[in-house]
Amino acid sequence: MKILSCDRDKNFPFAGARELSVSILMPLLAILFWLGVSITKDIFSALCYAFSYWFWTWAVISSGHQAVHKRLFVSPLVNRFYYRFVFLPFGIDADLWAERHNRAHHPRPNTQGYDLDLDDSTFIRLSPYSELRWYHRFQGFYAPILYSFAGPIVVLIQDPMQFLRVYRSKANELKPSVIRFFLNKLIWTFYWFFIPVFVFDFNLRWMLFGFWLGSALSFWSFIPIGASHLYNGTRYFLSRQDADSRQRQLDTTIDFGTSSRIVTLLYGGLNYHRAHHLYPKLASRYYSEITLQIDEIQYKEALGFWELFREHFRLLNALSTKTIQK
Repeated sequence: MKILSCDRDKNFPFAGARELSVSILMPLLAILFWLGVSITKDIFSALCYAFSYWFWTWAVISSGHQAVHKRLFVSPLVNRFYYRFVFLPFGIDADLWAERHNRAHHPRPNTQGYDLDLDDSTFIRLSPYSELRWYHRFQGFYAPILYSFAGPIVVLIQDPMQFLRVYRSKANELKPSVIRFFLNKLIWTFYWFFIPVFVFDFNLRWMLFGFWLGSALSFWSFIPIGASHLYNGTRYFLSRQDADSRQRQLDTTIDFGTSSRIVTLLYGGLNYHRAHHLYPKLASRYYSEITLQIDEIQYKEALGFWELFREHFRLLNALSTKTIQK
């Protein structure tokens, strides 16, 4: 497999036995911990509740993302069923997220007006091309707090705003289903709140604590994926700027935690993020192999897992002022 002769949109073999095992194990653990909420009415149930939320997160990261790219199973229908299933506990329209991820984020990461991950953030400035507001000067301090409470914000505010924006857009080919949108929110409410309180008789205070802890663990687990584009030293582009597609991927993306098998397993190979962005239809089990070939063309030292967090917050501090090279 040679990177120079490998077409970016060519189909590659699907997930292996290890990836398929993880795709089954993570949702199963999430459901078992969720059922554990009914055992007691104290902190043990709260921790079960939180870990259920966390394992659903790992199901999305390690396997759901591969299913979105149709690389987990051979059948496209099974891939679609799987990513819709693991997205359900988050109350988010999986098809809308997949459309946004594949058509907006992947082609032009870190491109203002195109990569919606940059545009959706108001309280945290993620791009030097975004408007600088007075409170951004403090974002290095309040970002960790905001990240810890961002789960419900994404479900109740950001996702509806994205839904309305796409639904009203005449240019968008995929019109999101209104019924599916509200059904996702209803399932989210029943799964995390109604059933635990009225069926399991879960104490409301412990439930709220478990929900906060689970959503905080979830969002902090997602951060390395975003931070692999939003790190100190990354590049940004404007929509009108013409840049080589492959070079754009390399300039805006960095690998992380590639020396850790645990990180690779939990993140479904997304820690080899350059390989994934260059070849989104490449099965994740080949990422480490093709990364060696990428390094022969343009070497970029991978960051350590915890080092990536540090570089992300260094970027936030730099973006809190206008003094940053675009």
